[in-house]
Amino acid sequence: WAIAAKAYGSGEIVSSQPLLVAVQDVAMGGSVDAALYLGPLVDAPGPVAPEHAVPAMAVRGADGATTGLLAPNLDPVETAQMSLEAWPPDGGPPVVAHAPPVPPLQAANFYAPAMMFAPGEHSAIVTSDRAASVLARTDWTAVGGALLHDEPPPGDDIVVPLVARTVGVVCSVLAIQNVEPDREASVTISLEPLVGGGPLTLAPRVIAPRRSAAMALCDDPQLADLADGFEGSARIRSDGAALAVTADMRFHGAAAVHGFEGQPARGARPKLMAPLVHAGATYAGGLPELSSRIVVHNPGQATVRITVEYQGFDGTCAGQRMTQG
Repeated sequence: WAIAAKAYGSGEIVSSQPLLVAVQDVAMGGSVDAALYLGPLVDAPGPVAPEHAVPAMAVRGADGATTGLLAPNLDPVETAQMSLEAWPPDGGPPVVAHAPPVPPLQAANFYAPAMMFAPGEHSAIVTSDRAASVLARTDWTAVGGALLHDEPPPGDDIVVPLVARTVGVVCSVLAIQNVEPDREASVTISLEPLVGGGPLTLAPRVIAPRRSAAMALCDDPQLADLADGFEGSARIRSDGAALAVTADMRFHGAAAVHGFEGQPARGARPKLMAPLVHAGATYAGGLPELSSRIVVHNPGQATVRITVEYQGFDGTCAGQRMTQG
């Protein structure tokens, strides 16, 4: 595809068969930081969700963190009316911004610093009268890192398959939003190592309606005894209130950050698709090789056996099929 230089926008992919689409942003100036997200579904079955959660929206935050939101109108025919409500970190009232009417299959742009929001980490809700999704991109100007977050699906039992803590190297930061409009959420967080050991369950914390609570594994007071070098999963449960969760893995002093969306445990399936994995892959511009790590979490009580099948479509893997497990 030929796309104009220095451009961005929305795109529609149409197929005769169901698809999953992974979109990868790779900085071509020598950085290996790559932001990856899954394309949203157009004409998806089910009711239109009027509200879309954004657990963490940075406005001139730590290390120059700044978030911009793109909200595509997924309706192929009708124009959408969209607005953004952002709740500041100091507990004050929300700030409301309205987008111009959004034509079919185009996107509204909410760039937080341009909206005169107070500095800090906000929680937000995007409202639309048509089918929509939200993509949040955060850039850390001080270190050059960037990540993209899909809209995290809400639930009262959320799993993040991979979190980590190595002081001075990498730190996971959870943003947990209570998306309920009129009730508090009592939230319990459990951390379980990938290998050996039982879960560490923290004391419940209360989150006000629409607001978010952040937990950094490296410096949260409740995690003073968590072993340095920890890698594991996080499970976030509420007293029935709907939560939305994002998790960032931030690498100290480096232009690298990974982002994950917490997934409801009830959404676990016996067959999953990863649209893009790397095995020593290279890109133009002399970037270092990229290799993928797959972490699979079992949220149930029964032991499971896992098989991974790889389908190569580029490089030396093209046309090959490999099975692991």
